[in-house]
Amino acid sequence: AHHTLLKKLSTLLTSDGKIFLTTNAWASTLDHIYLFKSVQEIKDLIQQYFHIEQDLALPVFTHKQPQDERTPINYACILIHQKS
Repeated sequence: AHHTLLKKLSTLLTSDGKIFLTTNAWASTLDHIYLFKSVQEIKDLIQQYFHIEQDLALPVFTHKQPQDERTPINYACILIHQKS
């Protein structure tokens, strides 16, 4: 499902266009289809289709860091076409 969405978005993006995308890691709820286990997992998936121009990873809990294991993370990024 993730690949289908990213593939479709990459076909819709104009050559000078940008996409603002948000998701999360380790945020298990009933309406989440997939549980990303790390920000790196998210980036690895996205970078198959886009170049990440800017990104930000913020922990949900202030006593945690994005690199800590099993901590909920909010992830946002600005995507552009892959660089050649």
